[in-house]
Amino acid sequence: MSSVIHRVAENVVVMKTQSGCTVTIKFRKEDNPDIENIVTDNLLTSYEQRIKDSIFAKK
Repeated sequence: MSSVIHRVAENVVVMKTQSGCTVTIKFRKEDNPDIENIVTDNLLTSYEQRIKDSIFAKK
């Protein structure tokens, strides 16, 4: 499953998947940008895996 990630504000990241799902992650303004990248990568990977599992479970 592919996705596109955009930073829409200093503390907001939006991911749009190929299937049309949209995920918005809002970080606290005091969060470290390096932590944001790690959290974003982990959350999006986890989210993509759950979506993929959900799709294949229905078949």
